[in-house]
Amino acid sequence: MIRLAGCRSLVLTRCYVAHLEGEMPTLDPVVHRRRLGHRLRDLRKGSGKSQEDVMRELGWSRSRINRIENGIQGITTESLGRLLEFYGVTDEVEIESLMDAARSTRKQSSWGRFQRLVSPEFYAFLAHEESASSVRSYQPLTVPGVLQSPEYAAVVTGWGGRRDRAEVREMVELRARRQDILSREGLDGHIPFSFLLHEAAISLVVGDRDVMRGQLRHLIDVARAPNIRLRVVPFEFGIFSHWRQPHVLLEVGDPRVDDAADVILYLENPGAEVLISQSGRSDRGTTGAVRPDPLVWLSDYTDLENELGGPDETIALLEAAIGRLSRPRPDGSDVPRAS
Repeated sequence: MIRLAGCRSLVLTRCYVAHLEGEMPTLDPVVHRRRLGHRLRDLRKGSGKSQEDVMRELGWSRSRINRIENGIQGITTESLGRLLEFYGVTDEVEIESLMDAARSTRKQSSWGRFQRLVSPEFYAFLAHEESASSVRSYQPLTVPGVLQSPEYAAVVTGWGGRRDRAEVREMVELRARRQDILSREGLDGHIPFSFLLHEAAISLVVGDRDVMRGQLRHLIDVARAPNIRLRVVPFEFGIFSHWRQPHVLLEVGDPRVDDAADVILYLENPGAEVLISQSGRSDRGTTGAVRPDPLVWLSDYTDLENELGGPDETIALLEAAIGRLSRPRPDGSDVPRAS
């Protein structure tokens, strides 16, 4: 029976059985595609076959093989059966587990109703975020979507008239649903989250003063949650690595199944989002010659996080921002500024 590098001492079958028996959180079909693709790549290499061998034997294009192994495209059970036969996989339990995984990849994602509202990269990001074992997020100018109040989210998603009212309501609902992950439990308790916000993000008034004060109060509540590390990067901190680039780092994979968690870097560029896997197997949206290394970004993020103060300093900065918003305007009024 073939053993895989991604399953420590376990055979592939037992890895998938653990998922099927409900020992781990339910995975989105997008994540199933990615994991199944990785496993099929490992099986191919373990059997000594090249992509060219698969192309000759099954008549598939290289593009199709890459899309399956990269988790971009699902695979039918019929095609999977032919592939496993070619790889010499004969264990019936193992084959059935893989077939179940293939069927799961072809189901509708729980995020499907929002797919038309977001980019393909962000759609894939949603599925990975939901199953991540840790989440780290940096935002230089706005509050992260997963921490936004409904009022703040409505202003951000509707800015500039890009969406009609119905779409804005759906985007606010999407952000609210994403917040469910903040209380999701993993193998060892609640999933850990880290959020670094530049002081500009808590100083820039989004909407009006009431909206912003409500958002800042919500952040204070978030900062007190035991599984959430929220820190504000003060203006006087100066320039640092990637200080202008909003990004999220996800660790995905289960330590009982994977030798090491994969790191996925999501870069939030308006109109040009990028989703990059540390393993190099799930790149989406990359066009430049220089490919950002998620591990380097993770190291830079950790260094920055360690240089910042504790929760008391963060709460003090948030309370100071609320205080500034509570002062009368120069003309003596406190009339909200129009968005």
